[in-house]
Amino acid sequence: MAGYFAMPRQEIRRDDDDHAPNTLELRNCKVTQSMPYLQLDTTQSFSGEEKAAFSAALADCYARHMQMDRRRISVAIRELGPDGLWRIVDDQPVPANLLMCDIRLGREAARRQALAEAMLAVCQAELGLAVERVNIEFTQHAADEMYHPTLGGFSPDWHPSDDQ
Repeated sequence: MAGYFAMPRQEIRRDDDDHAPNTLELRNCKVTQSMPYLQLDTTQSFSGEEKAAFSAALADCYARHMQMDRRRISVAIRELGPDGLWRIVDDQPVPANLLMCDIRLGREAARRQALAEAMLAVCQAELGLAVERVNIEFTQHAADEMYHPTLGGFSPDWHPSDDQ
């Protein structure tokens, strides 16, 4: 085929050595995950100032409800465009938003629910998103799956006594 070139085989593998914890390798590119990681997928578009204000407000909300250091929180805003994310409502597709939260394992459902409700309020106040068009999903991870070089390495395990 004219113009065809061989692509290297793509692999995603987990490194198990102690020098690169929680690192995924895709081809020659390494990405280290940090958590909590709060990721908003949206069909809307926002200015840099709006994104910064939302990120700060969301991090403050999360830190307050989960009683943790806000410096461990990363916020991403992915603008997918007006046709990028849909949900079916009354048998019709409507634009939607999704806030995905990668968090430490162990928080009880009532605490996550209170956090979700507070984060919905931040989405509405800071970005004008309709609460009924924002879904929130939590994925829980062990503390040793969260690595923060500037904070000394792995996150500490969460314990119920942390909430007192």
